[in-house]
Amino acid sequence: MKSIALLLFLSFSLTGCFDLFTPTKKIPRPYYLSESETGSYWTLYYDLDGAGHGRIDTVNKIGWTDKYIFAENMSNYYFLDKTKDEGPLNANEIVIGPFGHDKFMHMLDSLKLKDFSFQVYFDK
Repeated sequence: MKSIALLLFLSFSLTGCFDLFTPTKKIPRPYYLSESETGSYWTLYYDLDGAGHGRIDTVNKIGWTDKYIFAENMSNYYFLDKTKDEGPLNANEIVIGPFGHDKFMHMLDSLKLKDFSFQVYFDK
C-alpha cells in the first residue's frame, strides 16, 4: 500500500499536477508571485484556476491597494489597475510601464495614495 501511495505521489509530482518545488507568495486574489526556477527573480501572475498568466517580470518590490498594484524592477516602476484586469489579457494590455521614480511619485499623488508603501521586498 505504501509503495502505491509513493508511486501516485511521484507520478503526480513529475507530471506537474503538484507544483511542490516552485516557491510562491500569495498576494490579494487573484494574484500571486512565483520564483523562477533558478531562484534569481520573482514574477507576478494572475491566477487562472491554478495556472498563472504573467503580469510583471523580475519584481524587486511590490505593493498594492484594493484597486492597484505597483511593482519596482531595477529602478523601473510598473502599474496595474486591478479593477480593469481580466485573466485572459496579456501583460502589455493591462500593465503600464516601465517608468521612472518621478512619474511613479506623480502617479501616486494623482491617485491620492499618500501613504502607499511596498509590502514585499526581494533581494536584488
